[in-house]
Order: sequence, then structure tokens, then C-alpha cells
Amino acid sequence: MPHGTTGTGPPARHVKAWASAAEKRSLATRPSLLKEGRSNWRALNDDPIFQTLLARELCETRAPELTLAYKNLVWMAPGFRQVSRQGRPRLTNQVCALFVVRNKGSLVDGHPQMLPKALVVYAEYGGTRQVFAVPTDVQDASAFAGAIAQSNSGIWVTRPPGRTPREASPASSS
Repeated sequence: MPHGTTGTGPPARHVKAWASAAEKRSLATRPSLLKEGRSNWRALNDDPIFQTLLARELCETRAPELTLAYKNLVWMAPGFRQVSRQGRPRLTNQVCALFVVRNKGSLVDGHPQMLPKALVVYAEYGGTRQVFAVPTDVQDASAFAGAIAQSNSGIWVTRPPGRTPREASPASSS
């Protein structure tokens, strides 16, 4: 029993209020952290290999927990953002973490099951530990129906022959 308690504990209304406030704080990402992460991610535009490694690591490590947390989510993989131009889907060269969902039409801003627009991760880059906000893209599972994965991670990136890595991979940071 904690020091100074009588064993009865605080009234239930106090516990409920505290739990509600704690949950709200836990669900909120500090705006300055997200801003810094997005800025650091944009600074990586000349290093798409490192971006892909970060997205791949995030998908490998966070897919199980996020798939459990979001009922509509069926798969995560590193990939490229898709945009619609004149009603036709087009891939961009923007690396992201893909969220593949059962029904994309059911996602509405403000809904508790709304997927995050970015996933925050820390990694070492340029000799310093930094925060990165890896952008996400939501794609409907119907586009993937019948596809068979050739690997667990979706995309495998290697450096072209003769090029040396400028930075360490995110997996090698501590």
C-alpha cells in the first residue's frame, strides 16, 4: 500500500478524471516534436535510401500494434505516396509508410480510428540522434486483392554499386 493511504483510495470520480486527462495527454503528440520531425524528414529528401530504411523499420516494428489498435488496418509496408490525378492513381517518389485498410471510404477526420498522418521515430543521422516524422499514406485493400507478398517488408533497397553510405542505417543506431 502506498505511503500515506488508508487503503480506501481516492473517490472513483477523481480516478476517472485523472485517467481521462492522462489518456488525453498520451494521445496528443507534442506539436513541436511533430514540427521538428517533419522538418528533419524533409531535410532527408536527398537521401531516399535512408528514408526508405526508416519507413521499413517503422513498418516492421509497429505493424502488429497498429493493426491491433486500428480495426480497419490490415497491412503496413514501406512504399511511395499515391495521388489521384484526373481520377487515376499515380505513384509519387515520396517515401512513406503505407496503411492498407479494409475500407478507405470509412475514414473521416476526427474519428477515433483515424490513422495518423505521420509516425514519429528517433534515429541517428549525420552523427546525431534526431526525430523524424515519417509520412503515411492510406490505400484501399481492394488495390492489393490477390497480391502475394514476396517478402515481409515489401520493399528492399540497396545502394548502387560503387556508392558508399553517407550515413548509418536507422537499425544500427542505439
